[in-house]
Amino acid sequence: MDTEGSVELAEVRDVESFGKRDAHEFCFRDCRFTVSTKAGEKSVLKGITGSARSGEVLAIMGPSGAGKTQLMNLLSLIDGPGAVSGDVTLNGKPFTRELFMKYAGQVPQADFHWAFLTCRETVQVAADLLNIPQAEREKRVAKIMKRTGLEGCSDVRVGNQFIPGLSGGQKRRLSLAVLLIRRPALVFLDEPTSGLDAAAACQIMNFVAELARDLHIIVVATIHQPSATVFAGFHGAMVLSDGRVAYQGAAQSLITYLDRIEKPLPSEMGVAEWCLDLVNREFTDPTEVDRLLDVWSENEAEFCGGRGEAPPPTPMTEVESLGSSMLHEVAVLLKRHAVLTIRDPTIYLGRAFVNLFACLFFSIVYIESRNYNQEQATYHMFLVMWLCGVPACMGIIAVFAFNIEFHSIKAEVKNGMYRATSYLVAKSILEVPMMFILSIFAISCSAYGVSNYNGDYYFEFMLVFTAMLWSFECMAQAMSVSFDNPLLGAMGFMNMWFCSFLFAGIMVPEKDVPWPFKAMIYLFPFRYSLASLIYLDFHDTTFDGAYLDANDPRGYSCTDSTTWCYGYTGKQVLDSLGQTYKTISSEDHTVRDFSLLLAIGAFFKLQYLVIFVQKSAAHRVPIKTAIKA
Repeated sequence: MDTEGSVELAEVRDVESFGKRDAHEFCFRDCRFTVSTKAGEKSVLKGITGSARSGEVLAIMGPSGAGKTQLMNLLSLIDGPGAVSGDVTLNGKPFTRELFMKYAGQVPQADFHWAFLTCRETVQVAADLLNIPQAEREKRVAKIMKRTGLEGCSDVRVGNQFIPGLSGGQKRRLSLAVLLIRRPALVFLDEPTSGLDAAAACQIMNFVAELARDLHIIVVATIHQPSATVFAGFHGAMVLSDGRVAYQGAAQSLITYLDRIEKPLPSEMGVAEWCLDLVNREFTDPTEVDRLLDVWSENEAEFCGGRGEAPPPTPMTEVESLGSSMLHEVAVLLKRHAVLTIRDPTIYLGRAFVNLFACLFFSIVYIESRNYNQEQATYHMFLVMWLCGVPACMGIIAVFAFNIEFHSIKAEVKNGMYRATSYLVAKSILEVPMMFILSIFAISCSAYGVSNYNGDYYFEFMLVFTAMLWSFECMAQAMSVSFDNPLLGAMGFMNMWFCSFLFAGIMVPEKDVPWPFKAMIYLFPFRYSLASLIYLDFHDTTFDGAYLDANDPRGYSCTDSTTWCYGYTGKQVLDSLGQTYKTISSEDHTVRDFSLLLAIGAFFKLQYLVIFVQKSAAHRVPIKTAIKA
């Protein structure tokens, strides 16, 4: 429910300085969409034709299953399964991805915003990404905040379901503000009144109609069942049923058309409600619905006034280009996500404290292993294993966080705010120091404060540990974008973490691993991190309960009071443990293991980059002939 109360839609009339657009025309002709089902090919859209001009709001209406979402996806170049055909143009030019990013923008049904940024900060970031002088950015932000009626909540955090913030109506207007800062010529709105009460829905649609008129932009919106007040604000209306057009033309001419086909508007109903009931197969006899669709085909030319035909190509008026360099985009995004990292504890800082307390817990449980003696040598090794395993497991949090973040990034990239690669570079730069922070919280107090690890090799230990965390972070990132459902990504991450933990050479001897799983011994990070971390902690220490003995073939002997005898020097203990656990060695493979950890991380990072770029750029090609998605 929209609760802003006193926040009124601002009346700003200096629209020329705000960015009134030149005239454009958006046309689509004979658009078809077919999907394959078990019963055969199913036509979802059956030759839809329409157009909209600058200063107009075209409302696409219809009952559930009419094809509104499919038509919106087709027009806004959202990729998906199925075969499409038709002709979509802007000023006579094929509507390509490049044309979309330069001239158009879309506000999805769900508002994807950064919960921990304020309303003004959200708009300011969109302005900072533009290649215009700083003074112009500030001026444009002030005007758009006033224009969208967001001045009263400019310093309020956006919020989400867990954090109080903006109301639903305010978030919807914030989405429009972020989009309008670029001054697009064409705006797609997917169910803009979804989730809003009647008053908020009426307010937002009146606001959209006012923007279209004053700024001379084209607005194409899908809407389920508008009230009479909302419908009155539309310039054009398209009514769909079963993938066909039941009406397309001026919204105010719909009543005249209904009278013409002898379906006059009842006094107690709104025109949109009555029309949608007429073409809804759940409330009207399907035969009668088909008849109404056929009647429209016969009257289309008269009521469309020729608007259904694509106009002849006209010269494309030059519009403002983003033109920002990739370096500039990276700088702006790096600043934004640094702020989010500090304010939002989910991704990094929260995990840092989880690492701290979890690793302290295991250090306390294994408190006796802080004594370097024969009885504790094995337990000291197990503690290293747990100190590696638990922080790496916390990467599952990153799967959910990055999956949620991806939806916001995808919408921003599609609307041409910045390149997908700019975001990836900014996040990659930011995650390096954050991995060190996660490592410091994980091992400084637990391993070196409580468990008495060898401090002479703290730096080397930290590097290997950080490389291990980074490799799991990259694994989590890859899983976060591999599946739309984050639960599936989390399951994939946990399966890989478990296999890495199980086949690291400690829990199961390498020789006992069944041959189909042998590759997992070498493909995952734990094997290499454990080997080097245990070596760094053990090799330059001595263990009580043993002494050097030149007469013993092993080079050491143990006192009678000890049950176990692994060796006096750290390397002797490593050799003894290595007889059982083949991962462990007294040879220094730190550089090799560190390099392999980076290579594993790089593999998953590359997978993440490829999937991210592909999904964020999931636009259809210009629709001219039938193509398979």
